[in-house]
Amino acid sequence: IGRAVLIGAIGTAVCALWVQRAEIIVLACQITESVPAVPAVAVLLALVGLNWLIRSLKRGGLTRGEIVAAYSFAAVAISMMGCGIGRFFFSSTLSVFYYATPENNFQLAHPYIPWWFCPRSPEAVKGFFEGSPSGRIPWAEWYVPLAMWTMLFTSLWLCLLCLAVLFRRQWTEHEKLTFPLVYLPMRVTETVAERAGMPPFFRDPIMWIGFGLAAGYNLVNIAHAFVPSFPAFGKFIDLGQSLKTRPWDALTPMVFWIRPEMVGFGYLVSLEVSFSAWFFFMLTRLEKLVGAMMGVESPGFPHPQEQSVGAYLAFAGALIWASRGYLREVARSLLTPGPGDDKEPISYRMAICGTVLGFAGVVWWCSAAGMSSWV
Repeated sequence: IGRAVLIGAIGTAVCALWVQRAEIIVLACQITESVPAVPAVAVLLALVGLNWLIRSLKRGGLTRGEIVAAYSFAAVAISMMGCGIGRFFFSSTLSVFYYATPENNFQLAHPYIPWWFCPRSPEAVKGFFEGSPSGRIPWAEWYVPLAMWTMLFTSLWLCLLCLAVLFRRQWTEHEKLTFPLVYLPMRVTETVAERAGMPPFFRDPIMWIGFGLAAGYNLVNIAHAFVPSFPAFGKFIDLGQSLKTRPWDALTPMVFWIRPEMVGFGYLVSLEVSFSAWFFFMLTRLEKLVGAMMGVESPGFPHPQEQSVGAYLAFAGALIWASRGYLREVARSLLTPGPGDDKEPISYRMAICGTVLGFAGVVWWCSAAGMSSWV
């Protein structure tokens, strides 16, 4: 596993330069927002191709487990380098200082922000948004904020990782969930340990037909980006252009995005899931329409973000309730090791302790940042 981690770290470091260029410097494409992330898929394909070349020369090579582990490493780690962190997260912590003016009264919020939350000096704040005249980063002001935010993310990830261990057997063995994101790396690495040529995935004509259609569509749009006179298919169809009068304008934005990769993943998920995505999107638009007909003028109505939070909480509650019998069995592992412990990366006892410890860390951090503990 050590070799896989090393390869994953090297692949992630190389992809970090790619992500920095694409998402932060050039602002060309948010390649880390796809699931799985585009750079992680590039690491996977590069390792499979390199492994095939090494094995064809009878020089050993990587095992299937090592390739999948390196891909998983990159798929998780690369998200920290994308626009969500490099552009949005850090700028959000500093924006209340940088954009403070007498008109917006942002300075009234400054006393409520902990001193360790972010750098506070005008030079560091201005340098983050506009660049430092000397070209140097004032690391002395960043050490404590970076350490504190790392503490929060570590606590959160520890809690989530341990929860995944606790629910793993329920989801895979009892509920038989399919986990469609696993299909790609498992299919691509089939027979990777053999010297019988490339895995069957790359010899499947159906795969190449689908790949060709998606790649051709994207190449045409890429050519149009470099040469505007070159005709392009476009990335979306705006269905809301004809909805300009009240109350029908409440249905906007109504955009049909052309996303070939979503068609592929849609094939892997169940009909219930794909139908739900379409149904609830249309339901929120219907809510907006009914609200407009009734004269509701609340900004952001029908508040889909807030509804989503409620849906996540309800969904989590339903999952826990459906797993109550299994979770009672897991809880007994606090006293005596139970069946299934030997199939997990850590024991259920350790997973329960990790969940509690990570959750307590998140609560402590948020309380120290100024949130009410009960929230």
